[in-house]
Amino acid sequence: MRSFREFLKNKHYELICESITEYIYENKRDLNLSLRYLSNVDKVLADYFNIKFVLSTNNQGLKIDFDVIVEVELEIYDYSKKHERIENTTQWFTCHCEGSLEDKLEKIKILYVEEYCGVRHGADSLSDDFIPCIKQKDLDSIAACFLKKYYPKALLEPLKIDTFELARSMGLTVVTKNITNDGSIFGQLYFEDCNAFFYDDDGALIQDKIAKNTIVLDPSIFYLRDVGSVNHTIVHECVHKEYHYKKYLFESIYNENYSNIDCSIDGNTKRTTKESYMEWQANALAAHILMPENMFKMQASKFLREVRGASGFFDLIDVLPMVIDKLADYFGVSRMSAKIRLVEVGYEEAIGIYDYMDGKYLRPYSFSKGALKQKQTFSINLADAALLVFTDSNIRNMVEQGFYIYAESHFVINSSKYIIHGNEGPMLTEYALSHMDECCLIFNLVIDGADDKWHASFYLNRSDQSPIRFRVEYNNGLQNSYDTAKKNEVLAQDISDQSEILRKLPEDFSDSLKILMKWRNLSQKEIADKARINEKTISRALHGENISLENVILICLALQTFYSISEKLIRLSGNALRMGNHDHQFYNFVLLHYYADSLDYINDFLISNNVKPL
Repeated sequence: MRSFREFLKNKHYELICESITEYIYENKRDLNLSLRYLSNVDKVLADYFNIKFVLSTNNQGLKIDFDVIVEVELEIYDYSKKHERIENTTQWFTCHCEGSLEDKLEKIKILYVEEYCGVRHGADSLSDDFIPCIKQKDLDSIAACFLKKYYPKALLEPLKIDTFELARSMGLTVVTKNITNDGSIFGQLYFEDCNAFFYDDDGALIQDKIAKNTIVLDPSIFYLRDVGSVNHTIVHECVHKEYHYKKYLFESIYNENYSNIDCSIDGNTKRTTKESYMEWQANALAAHILMPENMFKMQASKFLREVRGASGFFDLIDVLPMVIDKLADYFGVSRMSAKIRLVEVGYEEAIGIYDYMDGKYLRPYSFSKGALKQKQTFSINLADAALLVFTDSNIRNMVEQGFYIYAESHFVINSSKYIIHGNEGPMLTEYALSHMDECCLIFNLVIDGADDKWHASFYLNRSDQSPIRFRVEYNNGLQNSYDTAKKNEVLAQDISDQSEILRKLPEDFSDSLKILMKWRNLSQKEIADKARINEKTISRALHGENISLENVILICLALQTFYSISEKLIRLSGNALRMGNHDHQFYNFVLLHYYADSLDYINDFLISNNVKPL
C-alpha cells in the first residue's frame, strides 16, 4: 500500500520546503518559537524539513484538499548583543494545498502556510492513501446517504433491494466469470478497461476483455452460497466504487496495471492495515445498505408481533429464530447477516440464536442484558475446550474438581439444575438455556490483527460458512456471574457427596473399589454389564490382581465417578494417563466431561476423533 506522505516527499518536497522557507522569512519576528536563551530574533534559517503527516479531505469529484504538516529544524540568530548568538529549535508548520487525482497529482498548489495549530480531522477526511475515514457509529448515516443517492425508495418502506438495479443506477455492469478455479474469490470490481485472466468451464486459464465499471461475479457464489451472499457481494463492490475510487486512482499512479479490487473469502485479517480497513468498510456498509436501520427495525418489530401471534410464544429465545429467518428472506440477506443486524439495532438476545459450533447450530440460549461484552462468548468448540483443559490451570482445576462440565459447546456448572444426561451426552436444561450467565463460563474471542470494528463482521458470524478461526482465552467467567454467592452455593451442594467419599477412599485400589460400589449400590455383575467387561475382571480386581488402564476407565464410567475420584482410582490401580499420548488425552477428556453418559455415546465420540474406543 502506498502513502500520500511518501508521494509528496518524493514528488513535491522542494515546492513544500520553498513555501515554508518563504513563510519563515516573511514572518520571522512573529513566529511562536520556543526559545530558552535568545530574546531577539534577527535571522531564521531552516536547516531540515520532515513531513510528519498529511490530512486530506474527501471532496466531491477528484479534487483533493490536503494539509501537509512539516517539522522544521531552525537556526535562530540574535544580533542584539555584542556577539552573535545562535540557538537551535524545531517548529511545526502546515501547508494548505490542493491537487487533483485527474492528473495523478502531477501538479499541486500551495494555498497558504501557517504555523501548526493542531489537527482538524473532520468526518469527511481521508487516510494517508485516500481511504475514507469511516467510524462504526456513522455507518447508518453513511448508508442512508448512499441509498438517498442511488436507491431512495429503500428509505421509504422496508423492501428487498434489487442489487442488479442498484449497480445499474451507479453505472456498473454485472457479469459472471470463473474468477478462480476454487471459488475463493466471490467478486471483482474493474475500474478501467483491461485484459483479465479467468478460467473456462474445463479449468483452463483464459484471457478476456473487461470493460471499466464492471462487477465480475464468480458463478460458484450462486450454487455454493445463498442469495444473501450474491446480494452482499454486489453491494460490497458498489461500496468500493463509491468510496474507494480515489484509493484506486492513487494506487494506479504507482501501478499502471492496477485495475480491480477483489472480494475474497480467505478470512485473512492479517493483510496490511489499509486493506483490512477498506474491506471492513465494504462489508459493514453493504449490510447497512441492504438493511437500512429504520426500515429494518420497522420490519423486525412487525415480524415479532406476527410470530408471537401465530406461535403463541412470547419469549425472544423462542421467537427470534423464526424472526431472523423471515428477515433474511425479506431483505435478501443471509441468516447470519440478519442476526448480526438484529444485534446491532438493539436485540442483544439474538446473540444466542444460530450460534454455530462443531458442524451444527447450538440450541438457542439467552442471558441477562449486558452479560457479554464485545468479543466475548459462552460457546467454545471441542478442540478449543480440550486445549484449554490442558493449558489453562483455572479451567483444569474447576473441571477436575467437578465444578464445571463441558456440554453442548459450553462449560457449565455441574449441577442437575443446569445439566441433564441422556443418550446424546450431557445437555443443558431448559433453565440453563435461559440463564446462561448464571451457569456458564465466559471466554474472550481473539482474531490476531483484528480490532473492535470487526466485532459484527467476524465475532458474531461464527457460522457454517465463516472462514475465520479464533483464538479462545478464558475470561475468569466465574467472576462475571451476577450472583457469585448463589453460584458458589449450588457448587458446594453438588460436590459435598464426592468430597466426602473421596476422603473415605484408602490408599488401596481393591478397598477403594469396594467403597465406591457400595456408594453407588452396584454389584459386580451390574458394573460388568455397564462397563461391558467380564465379571471375572471385576472379581480379580477386587482381589488385588492387576487391571488394565482401559478397564479401570470403564469401571469409573460405570460408577459415574467425578474426575477427582477417577484420577485416584487410576493411580491406585498402578496405571496412568499420559498427556503426551493422543488417546489418553481424549480418555482424560471423557472422564472430565462425559462420565455420566452412555458408553455408546462415549465411544462414538472417541471414534469420531480417531481415538481407540473403550
